[in-house]
Amino acid sequence: EAALRERLVSISDELLELLKDEEIEVRDAALGAAVAVMPLLEDKSAEQVMKGVKEEQYNKAGERPRDSEFLARHLGPLLVGRGGPVDDGTWDYFFPHAEKTPESDDADARWACAFNLPGILRAGGKARYSSLIAPVVEALAKDEDAFVRAQVAKSLVGMATEFGARDSAIHVVPLLLTLLKDQAPEVMVAVAAGLRELCPLIAPKGIPDSACAERMAGAVCRFIGSIQGQHTRWREELNAVEALGQSVGCFTGPVVQGTVLPALLHSMGSSPQVALAAGTAFVRYLRESRSAHLRVDMCNKLGREFCRSPLFSKRLLFCRLCVVVLEHFSRQFFRIVFADAVLELARDPVPMVRCRACALLPMLKRCLRLPTGDQTLLERVKTALDTLRQDKDRQVAAAVALADEGMREAGLRQGEKDPASEERLADEERVHGAPLDRKVSGLSLGGGLHALGQMPKSSTASKIHKSPAAGGAPKAA
Repeated sequence: EAALRERLVSISDELLELLKDEEIEVRDAALGAAVAVMPLLEDKSAEQVMKGVKEEQYNKAGERPRDSEFLARHLGPLLVGRGGPVDDGTWDYFFPHAEKTPESDDADARWACAFNLPGILRAGGKARYSSLIAPVVEALAKDEDAFVRAQVAKSLVGMATEFGARDSAIHVVPLLLTLLKDQAPEVMVAVAAGLRELCPLIAPKGIPDSACAERMAGAVCRFIGSIQGQHTRWREELNAVEALGQSVGCFTGPVVQGTVLPALLHSMGSSPQVALAAGTAFVRYLRESRSAHLRVDMCNKLGREFCRSPLFSKRLLFCRLCVVVLEHFSRQFFRIVFADAVLELARDPVPMVRCRACALLPMLKRCLRLPTGDQTLLERVKTALDTLRQDKDRQVAAAVALADEGMREAGLRQGEKDPASEERLADEERVHGAPLDRKVSGLSLGGGLHALGQMPKSSTASKIHKSPAAGGAPKAA
């Protein structure tokens, strides 16, 4: 340990010499090295290095403009290395440099300052933010250069981490709302990329703030709406949709029902990657919901708009979502609500949809209550598979071969308990009432949709027309 301390003192002395070097690349490398070793140095050595940085780069930044850029880039980590928040003397040394950066003509220096905002915040502490740091952040967020604004957007995650949820609602959310309206492509990419981490940081589970959550959800959903239909912006839409998926449990019930779920439903009509992410998030929000009415209404929407859609891409998505439903709901819920839909899609005119539905048949068999019950449904599953065996499409034939293997495995494992499914069933019965079979016996996405027993007749669910079960599968797009 003593040898390490001696070596660190020697390193700090060498850094002080290198900070005076005539070559700018050497000075920049020395500054980067100072950032790396600062947390390891004892107070005396650290103060000497800070003093050397001030004398050799901060004071000469006007004479050596590129040093100004380097210092701006390293300022945050350098101050953080001192174990921020820093003392007033250290802060007074360096903050004036950052304070003047938004006025600089050097876009690289402004970008570097935006890059270091989380470090500057940690060094300055929350107490210095409102009066000293906030004006710098706000100026950079309105910078004329889109790359600077984009870097501010990237720094929001670090700032939210430093602030915590409650203070982020005050200081970070207004910045995010402003940047979400920015139409510059660079800013849109940066904002969307950070949303997945930002949403849970700003509106975490267990700290309900309906006003903040409503503003956040509304802004993100408006952002999604503003880029939907723009094929070059699908990655940004995907990031925003995944951000909503990461925020399950972070928003209040009215926000979910009135803002989040409609936006996700709309995104389920976007590109395949976005649609699957939106559908997965949609199912997760339904699982989290404690409203039986909402679950019924949204399940009916899935039936109307996807299971019986004239677009085969939506029917295909419905098949993929059935797997997601099985992961988040009980076997009983899937059997009661989705069995008819799966069997109908096994007769779909589009081979790709039939393939997907065929893959679901073994999963459906595992949901049956055998050998004591569901014998009629088992016969329907076997009949559907027998019909698919006569299919002349080669892809369907391959899917049937895999399904046969899955059916045999399901038969061997029949009767095995699934603790996770049992736990989900108990929760569903708390929401819908017990027993689940009676409470949701009228809700089937295949053979005509009906509301739960406790649903009012005026609800959306009670007005759903019959599915094409009696008249054949929907026609392909």
